[in-house]
Amino acid sequence: MMARLGALIVVAALAVGCGDDEASLSATASERLVEQVAAVRAAATNGDAAAAELHLAAIEASVEELSAAGELNTLAARQVMAAVEAVQAQLGSLPTTTTTTTTTAPPPPEEGDDEGKKGNGRGNADDED
Repeated sequence: MMARLGALIVVAALAVGCGDDEASLSATASERLVEQVAAVRAAATNGDAAAAELHLAAIEASVEELSAAGELNTLAARQVMAAVEAVQAQLGSLPTTTTTTTTTAPPPPEEGDDEGKKGNGRGNADDED
């Protein structure tokens, strides 16, 4: 599973970094997207699907922003988004990890046990002269 996800992330990186002659993006766009793909890769490698999803959402936002600014043409944007969608599909099948914590309360004091009584060991304060 992680191997397939890793392969899809590499595909996303290739779509961002290389592309064909028709798919173009500026150096700034390439640098930004490659960094974001690396963040997805790190999260996926650590098995953190939630973090990977957040980084994928950041890539989607960047694609929209960079396209609007003319830094990323339509073909390159489609390639990146197709790779993002493929990674998202794989993330959905990753097992989620949960942590369960169990807390056990101490047993109540037994009758005749002085543990539950207040005091400082000096006797009753009302008995003082």
